[in-house]
Amino acid sequence: AKDIHRAAVFCATYSREYKKNPLKKIFEVHLFKKSDTKKPQKAKPGLWQVKKVKIIKVKNSEIEKFLEGKK
Repeated sequence: AKDIHRAAVFCATYSREYKKNPLKKIFEVHLFKKSDTKKPQKAKPGLWQVKKVKIIKVKNSEIEKFLEGKK
């Protein structure tokens, strides 16, 4: 669980949402398995359906710690 949370912090750091609004307090990262995805026949390219999604919440302070440790 600790590794998954670290990966979520990494993903949130480089997400479009963080770049648009870095002062936001909490960011959500979706976790799902490949087996939970499905490509509908008439779907546009790049669109997928996801059955089960687990939402991991990442605090802005965790992202700042990650960025400080990267320097």
